[in-house]
Amino acid sequence: MSAPMQGRPSSHQIGRDLEDQVEALLRNWSAPYRRGYSIATSFGSRFTTDFWLPPVEGRPPVVIEAKNFGVTAVRTADSRGRKAQEALYLLVHVRRHCDQTRGARIVLMSGAEKFSTDQVNFLTAELGPDFHVVSIDEPERLRALLLPDQSSGEQEPRHATLRDA
Repeated sequence: MSAPMQGRPSSHQIGRDLEDQVEALLRNWSAPYRRGYSIATSFGSRFTTDFWLPPVEGRPPVVIEAKNFGVTAVRTADSRGRKAQEALYLLVHVRRHCDQTRGARIVLMSGAEKFSTDQVNFLTAELGPDFHVVSIDEPERLRALLLPDQSSGEQEPRHATLRDA
């Protein structure tokens, strides 16, 4: 019998760490957002997206889903495949079956391990042109997708988190 692995984060913790990194970026940029945003589909199902950014001038609403691949997986390819399936199932509902999010920009965040080119191509074909896969290692690319044109001057900092009423 082998001893339990100590010091290796659970798959849940790995995912939460990526969400925390995304949230830190959103706060730093003073981007208004809600974490753990619940949506209802036309099928009566409810899903919780990792982040919802309401529309602002120059940008549609944004749904951010963070998928990180568990380092404790026997095979990273298996973990990556499951995460792509999870993302597709949720994001097809977001894109096609929820009035509130149908026209939203969708950003799928990945951690250090990236989605394969075939997976990205498939997800893009299914989710449409305003779908983007961004690595947490590409914060400026994420910023460009989330913030309206910054060339017009600096915005005043403001509290970023939206609270449910």
